[in-house]
Amino acid sequence: MQALATIEWTWVLHSSLLIAAIYGRFTKIWSVRNLDLLLLIGLTPALLVYEDHAWILYSLSVVLAIRLIFDTQFKRRPRIDPNLNAYGVSFLCVAAFIVMVVRVFTLQPQVQIAEQADKVLHRTVTESSDSDPTTTLVTSPALAISQNIEPNDPEEFAMRIVALTAHALVVFGLLTIGYRHFSSWTLGIAMATFYLLLPCMAFYVHRVNHAVPAAFLIWAFVFYKKPLVSGGLLAFASGALFSTVFLVPLWSVFYGRKKFLRFGTGLAVVGLILTVPLLLTSLPGTLTQKLHASMNWSLVNALQIDAYKSAESIQELLRPHFAVVFLCVLITLTIWPRKKDLNHLIAHSTGLVVLSQLWYPERPGVYVLWYLPVLLLVVFRPRLRHLNEEVTDTSDAATRLAPRTEVGGTRATVSTSPLRR
Repeated sequence: MQALATIEWTWVLHSSLLIAAIYGRFTKIWSVRNLDLLLLIGLTPALLVYEDHAWILYSLSVVLAIRLIFDTQFKRRPRIDPNLNAYGVSFLCVAAFIVMVVRVFTLQPQVQIAEQADKVLHRTVTESSDSDPTTTLVTSPALAISQNIEPNDPEEFAMRIVALTAHALVVFGLLTIGYRHFSSWTLGIAMATFYLLLPCMAFYVHRVNHAVPAAFLIWAFVFYKKPLVSGGLLAFASGALFSTVFLVPLWSVFYGRKKFLRFGTGLAVVGLILTVPLLLTSLPGTLTQKLHASMNWSLVNALQIDAYKSAESIQELLRPHFAVVFLCVLITLTIWPRKKDLNHLIAHSTGLVVLSQLWYPERPGVYVLWYLPVLLLVVFRPRLRHLNEEVTDTSDAATRLAPRTEVGGTRATVSTSPLRR
C-alpha cells in the first residue's frame, strides 16, 4: 500500500511539472493563467489527502467558485497558446489517450450501475428506485453488446465501455468547442491534452458516475446555438448529476423568450425518456412513489435544522450556510446580467456546479470530474469578440442593407417603397 501511494505521488509530481512546462506563462508569472494552473494542479494532492485533510479540497473549491463567479469581469482575455507547438501537443494528446484507455481496462469498474441496467433489460420489478436514470439508460445498450462479446463478465466490460466512451466524448467535445466556438484548433487540442494529463482525471477514470454527466454537459455547450438539442443534453446531464438541474434557470434566461420554447421542449422530451427505466422496473401502483424517491433532495436535506445540529465536521457545519449562499448566487447570476452570451454561460454554469459541491452530502468536493471539462473552457477561453459582432450584425442588418443618400451633409435613409423612385 505504501509503494502504491509513492507511485501516485510520483505520478502527480511528474504530471504537474509537465503541465506547468506546457501551459505556464513564464514571461508573466503573476497572471490569471498561472493562478488557474495552480488551482487545477492542486486538486489532485487535495484529493489524495482528502480522508485526513478534507478542508484543503474544500478551500480549493471555495476559491474556484469565487474565481468563476467573477470571471466575466476580466475584460482582457488574450489567447494564450501552449508553450509546445501544435504537433507536439497533438502527439501528447494521443499518447495520453492511450494511457487512459489502458487505465480504464485495468481498474475495477462500478458494477452496481450495470446490475441496475440488467434489471431494465430484463424488465425485473424492483422495490428500490434508481437515482441515476441517465447512466442506467446509457449502460443498457453497452451491457446488451457486452453480453455477446464478453459473456463471462459482461457487467465489468460494459462499464469499461461506458467509461471509455464518456471520456472520449469529453475529449472530442473540447476539440469541437476549441475549433467551432473559440476559432482555434490549437486551443481545442490544448484543452483535451490538459484534461488527459491531470492525475485527478486518471484516478477516477473508471468511475462512470463521474464521467457521464461531464460528457453530456460539455456537449450541451457544443450545441448551445441549437436550444432543442442543448435542452435535451442538459436534461440527460441532470439525470446523472443533480446540480445540473439548477442550471436550467440560467440557460433559460440565456435563450430568452424566442428560444426558450425549443429549449424547454428538449428538456421535457428527454425528461420523459428518463422515466423509461422506472417504467420497465415498476408496478403501476409504485411508479409515483419510486419517481419521487429517485429525485435527489440534497438541497432540502442540507437546509434542515437536524442536519446542522448533528454536524461532526467543519464541512458539515458549513453545509447549510453554503446551501443558502448557493441559492443567492443562483438567483443573482440568473437575473444579472440581463443579456448573457457564451462567456457568461460557461463561467456561471461552471461556478454553480463547483459551488453545489460545497453542500453536497456525500464527500463534498470530491467529484471534480463533474466540472473539470467546463472549467477548462473557462481557463482557455479567449475574449470572444465575434459574439458581440454577431449581435451587432443582427440588430443593424436592416440599417446596413437600406439604401442611403446624403441630405444636408448628413446620411439619411431613402424610402424603399415601390411607389417612389
